[in-house]
Amino acid sequence: MTTPYNLSIPSLGVNVQLTYLESKINDIAPNSLFYFLTILNYVIEMICMMVLTIILLPAIITFWKTAKLHKNLKRVTVAFFCHIALYLLLRYIIFLYQIRLFTPTGNFSLDFPYVIAHFVRVYHVYSLYSVMMAFVLERSAATVFVSDYEVKRRFYISRCLICYISAVSLIIPVFTVATSEGKTGNLLGHFVMGSQLIGSNAIITVIWIRNIRLKRRLKMSIDPNLLTTEYTIGKKYQVQENLKSFKFIRNMVGSAIPLGATSLTIATYNLGKPQELQSFLRSYVDLLTTGGILLSLVVGILSLPEWRADLAHRARHILTRRSARPAVKEHLANMASPPHTETEIYFSQLRDAWNEK
Repeated sequence: MTTPYNLSIPSLGVNVQLTYLESKINDIAPNSLFYFLTILNYVIEMICMMVLTIILLPAIITFWKTAKLHKNLKRVTVAFFCHIALYLLLRYIIFLYQIRLFTPTGNFSLDFPYVIAHFVRVYHVYSLYSVMMAFVLERSAATVFVSDYEVKRRFYISRCLICYISAVSLIIPVFTVATSEGKTGNLLGHFVMGSQLIGSNAIITVIWIRNIRLKRRLKMSIDPNLLTTEYTIGKKYQVQENLKSFKFIRNMVGSAIPLGATSLTIATYNLGKPQELQSFLRSYVDLLTTGGILLSLVVGILSLPEWRADLAHRARHILTRRSARPAVKEHLANMASPPHTETEIYFSQLRDAWNEK
């Protein structure tokens, strides 16, 4: 519901009325259908949060060690994962207040965990939408600098994108929570998030088509009868990497769009509605947000073969409690193979990869 909170810190001369939207179970009559459905939403969301908590850290470690992606893309992705971790922490705190295990008192010093958790969580919700656009912009840079993107790291790109995520996520919530009624700010916030959803989807589609066409041109240029000066080994390799990375991004962003769009639609419709209906619908917004994060992470795991294989190996190791020594011995045996054998294997794999499709 839209709730006023008078934030007063006399020592700092701060006295401002904040507004925010939050689902509260005690705003709903216990004998209504809304009450049962809200409790059900809380239970499902808590299950999603627990699953996220279990898989997030192993996913981050595995991704950084095994994912064969450009460093800029890996940095943006890890920033995304870090935002998920903080979102989970803050969501747990808010949940304790939503089920009324703790109750806001109106005293800022006593309500500090609640107020900070809520408004910082607003930042992280916006950042999760902004990171989708950051993914697309990073791949746009890879397409523009297709000839030497792998050689020249250009780490300033990932730094600028992380700053972009933080800037958008900090500025918009100010309008969302510091307005007299909250409605104007929330509409602005929903517009920004919706624009990023639509914009990222449109841009990624255009660049995907461009990379497919470029791949076809480079494939044709290998033919001696069609040889052109456009063909370089580096460019062909970068196009292949772009397409592989785009599959990862397309799946992560694409999986989040339906739930994100539904969440934004409900949140926009919810503005100005009766108190009981607002709390009920807000539980769906929270559920769809958390569910979208979980779905995006799982789809990302399934999109990268090396990530999927490493996680499967870890799961088998945990379940069977086997020692990793055989794998180490096999690795050492491969390292001890004759140099000429390694060279032949390398060029064979490289040739197969280039001739693929």
